Amino acid sequence: MKEINPEEPNHLKPLIEIIKLCIASAWVKNERPVNLLISSKPESGKTFVLQLFSQIPKTAYLTDCTAYGIMRNLLADIETGNLRFIIIPDLIKPLSRKHSTVSDFIAFMNALIEEGVVTIFTYAIQIQRKNLKCGLITSLPSGELLDRRRRWIKLGFMSRMIPFTYSFNQEFVDFIFEQIQQRKYIDYKPIILKLEEREVEITPEQAKVLEPEARIIGKAQELYGFRAQRQLQNLAQANALLENRKFVTDEDIQKIKWLSKWINFDFNPLESLPL
Repeated sequence: MKEINPEEPNHLKPLIEIIKLCIASAWVKNERPVNLLISSKPESGKTFVLQLFSQIPKTAYLTDCTAYGIMRNLLADIETGNLRFIIIPDLIKPLSRKHSTVSDFIAFMNALIEEGVVTIFTYAIQIQRKNLKCGLITSLPSGELLDRRRRWIKLGFMSRMIPFTYSFNQEFVDFIFEQIQQRKYIDYKPIILKLEEREVEITPEQAKVLEPEARIIGKAQELYGFRAQRQLQNLAQANALLENRKFVTDEDIQKIKWLSKWINFDFNPLESLPL
């Protein structure tokens, strides 16, 4: 967590780190990808940061989509393993259609990012395939999340994602103004991850350390936190994978505990990387 990369917006480092881990989770063998819903006020850099990940191999960066469009154009690549993550930088666009289309989209994504899509027989499309799964990373303004959160909890969509919410304190606001005035944004480069599928071991004792955070997330989603426990464990495994290790270390666990400051609905201010 100490590395500083001048080609990345380091004032948004916690957000960048959680996105990296979620994408890497799709390469942890025998585990499901960890899905991510980012939320903050407009102008907080959500879409900007997600654009930096638009060139990651085996991801689809979609500015807009429907359930039918994903089924028709992407399921074949998901089946072959050529697509492991869908990134939708602004979920407002897919949610701006008529109610029935939006409901179909949420129901389809519910299956695709959790238990998997097996068979679909509708008037428009007929698909019978293997158990297809794909990760999802997307963002939503804080007001929209708060408006939709209750319904998504009831539908089970919210528990399939880890929420990453944040805000800026005055120090960070001043810093960002300086960055903009110095045009630092033109120095930021696309983020490319070198990923190779492998198994990553995590011990029950290490997983136990993450239980308090999982219970907090579960309570916020009016659930037990079982999915949150698995998701946090997978993030620790993903961090080990990015570090080219086959086993989780205490440093991986502590990184996830640090990121858990924003894996909630509290919109806590972002912090600089710990020393």
